Amino acid sequence: MSTPSSAHLDDSSDDFSMHSDEEAPVLTCTDPSLGYQKYFNCKKLSDVIIKYGSQGEHTFHGHRVLLATQSQYFDKLFNKVFTDVKEVVLEEDDPEMVEVILKLAYGHQPQSPTLEGTLENVLFVIHLFEISTKYEFSEFEELAVIGFTVSLNRFINQTANGQGPTFVELTTIIESVYEIQAGRLIESLIQILTTNPHVCAFRTWDSLSLLVLSVARQESRFEGSLREEFRKVRPSEHEALDVT
Repeated sequence: MSTPSSAHLDDSSDDFSMHSDEEAPVLTCTDPSLGYQKYFNCKKLSDVIIKYGSQGEHTFHGHRVLLATQSQYFDKLFNKVFTDVKEVVLEEDDPEMVEVILKLAYGHQPQSPTLEGTLENVLFVIHLFEISTKYEFSEFEELAVIGFTVSLNRFINQTANGQGPTFVELTTIIESVYEIQAGRLIESLIQILTTNPHVCAFRTWDSLSLLVLSVARQESRFEGSLREEFRKVRPSEHEALDVT
């Protein structure tokens, strides 16, 4: 069995792609041409059972070599000395997100949101990042970072026509990112909110939108990250920064 191709964003309409602004990129990963799709949850050649859900009620017939080539977690698990792993139980994870990473691993396009700018889509890629990081699917993690950047920027860009994030929606996004301590997503979040002209006209604290400042007053970790970013951009002015 050959090694699956890495996750990617490209110009193919069949992949998790960066299309034009008029189109909605969708999610996929491993090259479908490799033929792994037919083995998705297939007993044929399966050598490991993955049980997931709060009670382990879902069952997936997996293939160790395919999973190990894409996930360091599974690679280490399946290569333990004197251990022949036949069953893996993932009880603590959202079953829908487990299905997403398994579908990606086998070259399927999961039934997931596109990268259009909506709260649902932004939260989806945050959850994808979280589970990809946990199970060390590095390519999917990279995919999630790019997807987060694209979908959040598009969501904020809708501010121009009055359809951007509300206070509650932006707060939800920010709290979700900080809750899972997603360093790379935090970096992307701060970069977007200090450079997107719809919420920060001149990359100064004073030019931050009322929406962003209001959330910063409520979320101290977010405020701290914003302050640190502006210190880097305008170090001589950082003492004057004030959310009040």
